[in-house]
Amino acid sequence: NRVGRDTIEELQKNVTLRFDGEETEIDRNVADRILDPLIHILKNAISHGIESEQERIAKGKPALGLVSILAYSKRGNVYIEVADNGRGLPVDKIYQKAVDRGLLNPAQDYTEDEIIEVIFQPGFSTAKQVDNVSGRGVGLDVVKTEIIRIGGKVEVKNHPGEGCRFTLRIPINLAAINGTIVEIMGNNYIIPTVNVRQI
Repeated sequence: NRVGRDTIEELQKNVTLRFDGEETEIDRNVADRILDPLIHILKNAISHGIESEQERIAKGKPALGLVSILAYSKRGNVYIEVADNGRGLPVDKIYQKAVDRGLLNPAQDYTEDEIIEVIFQPGFSTAKQVDNVSGRGVGLDVVKTEIIRIGGKVEVKNHPGEGCRFTLRIPINLAAINGTIVEIMGNNYIIPTVNVRQI
């Protein structure tokens, strides 16, 4: 909540934040690991996603932008959705930047989902200027790497002109996902890998 409010204030945006599912339980180790990725996605939604007040009014949208975070658990996983009702991902701009950087081949046809996947490449950014919030090249690749590392997944649903939704699917408990089997005096034991310092 505080990070969101600080970002809104810094960027002088007219945005309200909505949180649902705060009672959703999650393992402490998992919570610590997803904090930075979650903050990054939240800041992106406010800075990249939500348009300026004038731009929103010109498009016939309400002046007040909305960023919502929803958490819920289902079948051993926790889902955290960060959604905004902003401009959506600029697929054309992402495609052009990706072609310029040699990440996509202009002679090949790509689906929208394949183009959007480029935003998870290291250092990829469409921001024109660098500030404290965006355009630093420290991007969604770090988010995806960290989420995959704990056995999770990141999905993006884009609605051009209407907004974008990032869904993080993460295991409730890390110990159940990742263990190191150790033999001690003829017996096998499983130690949670997150607690192994050195082998």
